[in-house]
Amino acid sequence: MTQGSDRAAGIRILLGLGETPRDPELFQWAARLAAEFQAELAALFVEDADLIKLSGLPFARELGGHSAAERPLDPVRMERALQAEARRAERFLTQAAQSRSVRFSFHVCRGRVVRETMTYAETVDLLMFGQPRRRVAFTPDASPPRPRSKNSPIAVVYDGSAAADRALTAALRLAEAEHAPTVVLLPAGGRNGNDTLRERARMAAGNRRGNMRFRPLRGLGADVLVAALSIEEPRLLLLPDRQGLLAEDALESLLSRARCPVCVTR
Repeated sequence: MTQGSDRAAGIRILLGLGETPRDPELFQWAARLAAEFQAELAALFVEDADLIKLSGLPFARELGGHSAAERPLDPVRMERALQAEARRAERFLTQAAQSRSVRFSFHVCRGRVVRETMTYAETVDLLMFGQPRRRVAFTPDASPPRPRSKNSPIAVVYDGSAAADRALTAALRLAEAEHAPTVVLLPAGGRNGNDTLRERARMAAGNRRGNMRFRPLRGLGADVLVAALSIEEPRLLLLPDRQGLLAEDALESLLSRARCPVCVTR
């Protein structure tokens, strides 16, 4: 999507994982994107460094996933659990990528998922994140996310930038392939600003504008986006690489509340 000598080998998509998502659909979305753009798909599984440090503290406790009994955090058990999570994520990735004949790779590192994934931002064209799970202990979470309807839209933030044009193109191509509507979120303030962005988006969409509608936003921040997403309930959110929104804390806040995969185009 982004031109440059370091991208001569083709489009690259990076899927950042802090753990295996409850829903393997995240891997399917990543594979769909890779197949649609004939891209190389890489997944980065980030072992939670804070959780590992916590497990070594003598006062740290966890609750058992089934018995809810309190027990000390065990560093050895924590390491094994992280390795099992990584293997599960790699299995989901392999299944999704092979089903669409997509080139893929899987990597493991240690740190914080947003921070570690963003360190590779300059070498890829699209970053993808799933919703992190909140939990007290490192135990399996059996509660699946609420499934989205087939009529749920693909959402895309459009601010008129070149990255937003690429995000819109990706959203429309995915929506067309999935027979889904597209909702374009316009962050400009004031009616005239929204009208200008709406026209630019229509021009950028070209002949793919069929089932496309618009929702104006008052500014653009994690809180504003989350409010819009709670109304639209999209299957996927695409947004351009935008300074401020992609600061580590802001992006972590968005991911924890978005309730859908989030893709960042560069």
